[in-house]
Amino acid sequence: MKTKTILFLIIFSAILLFVPSFCNAESKTANDDTTLRNAMTQGEEDVEITLEGDIDLTAPIEFTNKTVTINGGGHTISTTKKLADESWPKVGNATLLTAGTENAKLILNNVKLENAPKYGAQAYNGGTLVLNGVTVSGCGYGAIITNAGIVEVDSLTLGRNGENENVGIEIAKSASLGEGKEPKLIMNGTLNSDETKNVVYLAVNDNLTTFDVENTDTTTDKILVNGNTVVITDPENNVKFVSNENFKEGLTFEGDEFVPNITLTIRVMYKTVETQIMSNSTISMDELNSLVNLDELGYGDYTLDGFYSDADFTQSFNFETPLTEDTIIYAKLSAKAQKDDTPKTGVQNCVGLALSIIALSSLGITALKKY
Repeated sequence: MKTKTILFLIIFSAILLFVPSFCNAESKTANDDTTLRNAMTQGEEDVEITLEGDIDLTAPIEFTNKTVTINGGGHTISTTKKLADESWPKVGNATLLTAGTENAKLILNNVKLENAPKYGAQAYNGGTLVLNGVTVSGCGYGAIITNAGIVEVDSLTLGRNGENENVGIEIAKSASLGEGKEPKLIMNGTLNSDETKNVVYLAVNDNLTTFDVENTDTTTDKILVNGNTVVITDPENNVKFVSNENFKEGLTFEGDEFVPNITLTIRVMYKTVETQIMSNSTISMDELNSLVNLDELGYGDYTLDGFYSDADFTQSFNFETPLTEDTIIYAKLSAKAQKDDTPKTGVQNCVGLALSIIALSSLGITALKKY
């Protein structure tokens, strides 16, 4: 019993000693350049920062050794500085906020990033950047860059970024970075953009050899490999955005392959219903039934008897065969049985009553004879 008590006290002491360091990040507030910069860069403890107002940066902020969470509350981080200004570097890191090594993670919640001379935020050299409820617009080079880092999109909205042409999320690897670290983009939610061109931009960079894309199990939009491009798709597998093409020899894309949609047309007498499904997939009878609403189509006086592959209804549709091209399915209908709703006349009612009385009288006479 004594041994068990001692063991319990040792375990309990260990929990008290280590759990706080794992579970708690220091909480701070920021309302200007100085308070935000100090909160992000001073010390090695993880920190959670709440913005109390819009922040105008006088120079870029980069950290390398902890997890920094910024809860923006809808506030903006921006700068009025230009690349020509002495305090803003013309070369090197000129991004507003950067997670600068594999030991650095920047989580942005409900923050607006605007008017950066280069990029709004960066995952650099193995660093991780998580974007949740983030809006980026008006940045000179592009909105976001993963420079041999990891960018995770939970909820991101992009305005116009880039001076010459729009650049949303740039995929790159600087020549100064060695082997072992490659850019990666993870979709874990939604990506929206006011512009459609280069929402994902593959940098023309001699050091970029591999680009990884990944989708979480719960993501709404997906990022998929499509030849020399990547595409962003919505929940119905419709393409929202297509990246630029990169034909660099030896460049490989790692991730799920894009499978396009095909059009399924259902002929219902003189009308049609169309839907999109992923190529090389099947559709069930329940799904087809849900698509064919006879009342809405004006065929409420008919019943649905089945689905066929030909207009003469000689070959039933095979629900087990995957569809690989645009397909037409024919719905067979039959008219409902008509009820006789003609009202009865007074004469008809009297005749019926008389016949009923005669029948009952006959039964009564038969019964009396038996007795």
